[in-house]
Amino acid sequence: MKSILFTILLTAGLIYPSDRHNTPYLHQIDHPQMYFEDNNLDQHLDLQPDHISKDINHRIPVDEPGALQNYRIQHLASSREEFLLEYYLYQTWDGTQWVNDRQYTYTYDANNNLILSLGETWNDSVWVNYRQDIYYYMSSTVLLTAIDDQEMIEDQTLSVLLSASNTIGGTANTFSAASDTSAVSVDVTADTLLITPAANWGGTSVITVTVDSDNGTSDTTSFTLTVYKTDPLITFIDDVPEDQGGWVHIGFLPSYYDSDTISSRSEMYSVERLDDDQWVNVASGVAYDEDAYVFLCPTMYDSTAANSGMTSYRVIAGMDEGNFVSQPHSGYSVDNIAPGVPEGLSLAETNEGLMLSWDASEDEDFQYYIVEKAADSLFQTDQYGTYTTAETYFVDTEYETGLVYYRVSAVDHAGNEGEYSEVVSTSILGTDEEYLIPTEFALRQNFPNPFNPVTTLRYDLPQQSFVSLKIYDIRGRLISVLVNNVQPAGFHSVLWKGTNANAEPVSAGMYLYTIEAEGYQKTRKMVLLK
Repeated sequence: MKSILFTILLTAGLIYPSDRHNTPYLHQIDHPQMYFEDNNLDQHLDLQPDHISKDINHRIPVDEPGALQNYRIQHLASSREEFLLEYYLYQTWDGTQWVNDRQYTYTYDANNNLILSLGETWNDSVWVNYRQDIYYYMSSTVLLTAIDDQEMIEDQTLSVLLSASNTIGGTANTFSAASDTSAVSVDVTADTLLITPAANWGGTSVITVTVDSDNGTSDTTSFTLTVYKTDPLITFIDDVPEDQGGWVHIGFLPSYYDSDTISSRSEMYSVERLDDDQWVNVASGVAYDEDAYVFLCPTMYDSTAANSGMTSYRVIAGMDEGNFVSQPHSGYSVDNIAPGVPEGLSLAETNEGLMLSWDASEDEDFQYYIVEKAADSLFQTDQYGTYTTAETYFVDTEYETGLVYYRVSAVDHAGNEGEYSEVVSTSILGTDEEYLIPTEFALRQNFPNPFNPVTTLRYDLPQQSFVSLKIYDIRGRLISVLVNNVQPAGFHSVLWKGTNANAEPVSAGMYLYTIEAEGYQKTRKMVLLK
């Protein structure tokens, strides 16, 4: 075996992550051993971290039998538990002093992986580079590069580049992706992810990306995609509560480009209603970067039992970047207010039967009346049923003997039924006169009205009175005197055949009839048709 006589001084510096340890320690190499075999030097270091030493002298065997030579090893570490070699220095002994020979410095990444080593030799005055080693690390498990959360505008396509680390035993990676909502489609071609939201869609979606290596390992990462809507989005169309109908509240989310403030406003929103095939502007307002807006808008008609009243609306955002139109949305209004209570309810006996009459409803959306007839004043005995009429009277031609009760309510076009009128009752036997005497003076609405050519005028007298009942035209000219004498208390009626005092037919139009009796005076209108 050929051996070379030389002595080595090895000085090593060691580091450890600073977030765990702050104080450096000197680690002793207690019993180092050096062997010479075929000119290859194997150094085995037995570290004893419980001992600290600055300079340790040892002897190594050389080519002369029994000859020993001193050498020194010094280690600097920042931990007693774990250390990283930062540099070391080779020096030879020339008989009088230690002489530099070569040195190595080492660089590590954030995970304490060695990534670079630099070897230098001593040329008597300076260190000269002679070797550099760069280290690349490969994992047995493929690692997918994390993807930041992404943002985009609606109706566009977003491209995301995918990457993953190489693996030991792996030569190819395959990427795939999935979205948590069907409104966002994803497609992967090679290492490129294409994201396409549905038309006019806005919101958030979680995208999951997976990489599969051909060595059988895989990795997954997820990110959140936010799609901003440039078009406003209608969120609700609600009926305005407790109103007479005809109005709705329309709520919508703003355009992504809505950036004005309450004090600096140039952008606008407009609401349009679809009338047949034409979009008609029904409301407008300024844009001022609100999270949501609500506009009060009219409808064409209310929802009823016969017609849903469903109406379509859209919102147009007039932004600095252009005009943006929402998708249409439909809603309806409802008349929430019932008609008033019918007043002036009275009962009279006629040749046709008992006539129930009342004052006309003043509600514009009035549709018809409901007349209830019962054998008890609480209307718990439903032996007669109900009747409907659009007139201000009802003739009961099917009455029987005994005491019966009547009440009336009004219904509007929305199907709202108002409260019942006062209850009236009478004996249909004709023996109890008190039931056939009214309690107050009254002039009833004529029936029929409009009419052609005959109508009935009805009036009530609570006592014997001198009665004057006259017809006038719309200009106040006297046309005819129907009653002008004393009449007994009771329910009375008189026919007018549409003629003047000379029994000549009068022209079509509106006429007035007036009653005067014991200080009571009342005038009503009627219409003659031809």
